[in-house]
Amino acid sequence: GSHRLQPAAEAGALWGLSALAGYPGVVIITGCFAALWTLGRWLLGRWPSTQKEVANSDSGPAGSTIPTLPFAIASLALVLLVGILVLFPTYAAFFYEGAGTSPRVGALTRAIALGNSLEPGALATFASPYLTALKVTRQFLPAGVAPGELWPATDLSMVNIYAGPIIPSLALFGLIRRPRDRWRWWVICLGLVSLACAMGETLPLRGWLYDSFYPLRFFRHSAIFRLYYLFCLCVLALLASRDLSADLRHPASPGRRHFLLATLAVASLAILAVIPFMNPAWHVGMPEKAVLLGRLHFVWIWLVLSA
Repeated sequence: GSHRLQPAAEAGALWGLSALAGYPGVVIITGCFAALWTLGRWLLGRWPSTQKEVANSDSGPAGSTIPTLPFAIASLALVLLVGILVLFPTYAAFFYEGAGTSPRVGALTRAIALGNSLEPGALATFASPYLTALKVTRQFLPAGVAPGELWPATDLSMVNIYAGPIIPSLALFGLIRRPRDRWRWWVICLGLVSLACAMGETLPLRGWLYDSFYPLRFFRHSAIFRLYYLFCLCVLALLASRDLSADLRHPASPGRRHFLLATLAVASLAILAVIPFMNPAWHVGMPEKAVLLGRLHFVWIWLVLSA
């Protein structure tokens, strides 16, 4: 909101540094995400619903926090320039010296790039980390002891989208509390698109991006897109916590009811997601103590929050 380019240069330096040790897929997706984030700040911030919404929205008053198109382009260009300068020594050496010696240098095939995707059933992990423990147990059971591994198309390290009960509840509250704030809807749309891309082999979006945007051919593990869904939830939760703080200072504010509604709605979804896994057949091979603790944890975090 300061209309200064120094933060863009700093962001570019951090992005470039992350490329020196981070997984290339995360680096590439982060750059694309930053571009979409900037586009949303410029595009949606320029057409608020009403003047009152301008004053109350996260985009702020006109002329103070809404970036102009030239400034948005200059910021992204500076992020890209500084980032490339920082990562260039490592990545240039990798692509030059690794040519012909490593299969990671070139673009991956479509089948490999879309592999290790997030199975739709794994979305239930938003309700409890206990479901990830179920996958661990079933993955190492001897053949014939159980019907099979849970969500076999998704690697154990990338199957979880659990963020606790408060973050998704606050995120939904933020949308309910400010339904006309287009920026918040842009953020949640970015999160849902990221989640759709994470389901690489189930939904077509990741494949479309592979075909149309060349940089997305250089990494596999589609499930890493889920990280940006979780990031968007956290952003919405932070914005909503500010709203809730203001509402709690005014007993007559409708925010209290909105927060209760959001919490009950998310808790209800969590209960529906976990109910199918309460069947004893899913607990074959798990210690009884682990099953009990998993259930107690679930009841505590969701029902107590709602209460």
